[in-house]
Amino acid sequence: MHERSRFYSKALAKAITRKPVGRLVDVGGGPGSYSAEILKYDKSAQAILIDRPASLKVAKAILKNTKVFDRFSFVAGDLFKVDFGKEVDTVLYSNILHIYNPSQNSKLFQKIHKSLKPGGRLILVDLFLKNNRTEPPDAAMFSLTMLLFTTTGRTYTFKETEALLKKNGFGKFSRCELGKGSSVIEAVKI
Repeated sequence: MHERSRFYSKALAKAITRKPVGRLVDVGGGPGSYSAEILKYDKSAQAILIDRPASLKVAKAILKNTKVFDRFSFVAGDLFKVDFGKEVDTVLYSNILHIYNPSQNSKLFQKIHKSLKPGGRLILVDLFLKNNRTEPPDAAMFSLTMLLFTTTGRTYTFKETEALLKKNGFGKFSRCELGKGSSVIEAVKI
């Protein structure tokens, strides 16, 4: 994941840091590549990386020699069980959406909503399909891969993702394309 993240981390960090990031919770953040880049751009931000112990071990090894390492905290555990904190400014939900079905994503969105302060931002990064479900090609092919190799995984359209977010208390959506089917949906806790 770290190698793939390098292609998008700068564009993502620039998009997110247009506004102050504050306290950032990176849900299922893997190697922490996106969070590290965000912290480089926003010098006052702090990041909490939440993932399984094996992923956090890799993240610490990758991040230990960076200038932003001291602004990271690490929380090991299952995303459905671990606490995301309170009064969080920004939550990053990167490449997680496609793993779960709508019900599972709703449970995580509810936890995220509860953890955010009023007006806090959820930054969703994933491969999103257009409504015809065949474009962009990278997202369509990835959806096929998820169908073949996972129990519940699939690629979502922007429209259905925003409807799911709205159902769980988010609004004020904005979108930003990162490339090769990967995009960002920014949502605000309302």
